[in-house]
Parts: sequence; C-alpha cells; structure tokens
Amino acid sequence: MDGRDPELAEATRRRQRAFAYDIGDEQSLARIDQPRYRRPGKWLLVLLLVVAIVGGFQALRHPPGVHIAKSCTTPAIRLGVSTAPHGGSVDWAGTGPTSGKYALVIDGTPKAVDDKNRLTVNGGTAGSGPFTMSGCLVHSTFQAPDRTGQHTVKLYHRTNQTFQLVAQAKLQVTR
Repeated sequence: MDGRDPELAEATRRRQRAFAYDIGDEQSLARIDQPRYRRPGKWLLVLLLVVAIVGGFQALRHPPGVHIAKSCTTPAIRLGVSTAPHGGSVDWAGTGPTSGKYALVIDGTPKAVDDKNRLTVNGGTAGSGPFTMSGCLVHSTFQAPDRTGQHTVKLYHRTNQTFQLVAQAKLQVTR
C-alpha cells in the first residue's frame, strides 16, 4: 500500500476494516483511517548517498590545516590564526625553494646551528628549524610566546652559512 493507486488503497482499507469488525478489534477500527508511516523511498537514500560521497571528496580535496599556495621560487609563510593564547599551539605553513635549510623564529634572528642541529636565536624564540622544504612546502606547529602582545614570526633561509629573512607574519598573543 504505497499510495500510488488510490483505488487499491481504498480496497485494502475496506478489507482491513471488515476484518477488524469481524474479529471485534476496536483498536484497529479506531486507527484504520489514520495516516500510515511511509518508509523513505529509494531516491531519498540515493540522494543521501550522493551527498555523503560528494562531502567525502570535498574533505579529501581540502584537508584541515593551514593552506598556502605552493611556490618553488618565492618563499612565503602563513599562520593558521592571527591571534593565539600565550603558550597555545599555532599551526603554520611555509613555501619556498627546496635548496638550503630554513628556520622559523619568533621576534628574533637566528644566530647559529650547533653540531646537534639545534638552532640558537638572538633576542627571540626558535619556532622550528632547521628544516627543509620538501616538495616546496612545509606544515608544522609552534608554541605561541608567553609574553602577550604583537609578535613577528619570521622565516629565514640559510645559504652559505648565513641566514636571510625571506618572509614574515604577525601574531597577536593574548592571555
């Protein structure tokens, strides 16, 4: 009884009413003219399946995280947020040439890299590094400084044992 043939539906209702009357089923007689629950049709299920598949493809095309346009010639940096709580995690992405090493520094300048590949910094904090831009991209996380206020996150490129500032971004740190 799917409602497509009204004559068939009416005949079925008459048959059910007669049977309920014959056996004395007063509850069925009371409910016989109430609308019945109809299961969702197959097209609704197909539509839901299509929406789920399209949503899955969109999630694969745009994964979560910081997005930056890939450039193997021009270095750039992008922060996931412009404001962060002190000590909070900040996602970032960088792009640039694959040659050489890079360093991310907050409010300072890189001084040197020791024999254990650790970065020392003048007047600031080391965010990440040294690292390479594999495939001209890098994604990582650093801890926001404990000091509140405006900070400058700088990306340095190391060539010939010297660091050169190639990109920077502003970060506001709050309590």
